[in-house]
Amino acid sequence: IVAIHGLDGHYAKSFTAPNSVLWLRDTLPKSIPNARILTYSYDARTHGKNRSQQTISHLARNFLVALSTFR
Repeated sequence: IVAIHGLDGHYAKSFTAPNSVLWLRDTLPKSIPNARILTYSYDARTHGKNRSQQTISHLARNFLVALSTFR
């Protein structure tokens, strides 16, 4: 299972409930014990002077390279 946050998201905060439970880490493994659960982080900033200059296509290629390298 690979969890990818959305634009302007964060690899952990996007999957953390208001009660501070990071469900990918704290609850999902109990439901699917044999699953490998990964999060993928990328520069998702779309606003301000520090926003990412990468295109969606570039981000997608980087993800595929990172995933294939990890496997």
